[in-house]
Amino acid sequence: MRKRTAAAAMLMIAGVLTGASPPERPDFWKAPAAPEREPPDNVPRALRLPGIRHWHYILRGVPQAYADARSTAPRTAATIETGGRLYKVHCAACHGPEGLGADVSTQSLLPSPSLLAFLVQKPIAVDEYLLWSIADGGRQFDSGMPAFKDTLSREEIWKIIAYMRAGFPETGK
Repeated sequence: MRKRTAAAAMLMIAGVLTGASPPERPDFWKAPAAPEREPPDNVPRALRLPGIRHWHYILRGVPQAYADARSTAPRTAATIETGGRLYKVHCAACHGPEGLGADVSTQSLLPSPSLLAFLVQKPIAVDEYLLWSIADGGRQFDSGMPAFKDTLSREEIWKIIAYMRAGFPETGK
């Protein structure tokens, strides 16, 4: 063992004297690079990347109907109040009353619903992304998230987003 250590030390010293740099070691704490494409269709549903919508957005952006969309809902207590009521009716059953998930064990949703309380704080949670996610739902990503574009108006979706961005505050009943 001492011979190996001595030999390694000699090689390091020789490298320093000759100006050679030591071989680069991989950084295991570094996040892996983003995939260049989505997983193949034959990957079992339970193993699909839960954040597949995120990868799609990073690689391809949003559909043209949502490109450069910006919220039109004013940042008022009334907007947040209305958004909270809409959220409770349409979103809380899966995403939880505070955006931290709900007990959906009987539904076995794969992938599981997003933890919205965390998602809205991330850089990816721009207006166009959130509008697209809620309006189109998750069918295209093999998710149980329903599309709300035929159920809610765009203005109602913006109010839900305002409520989420306000931190899921307790609102009137």
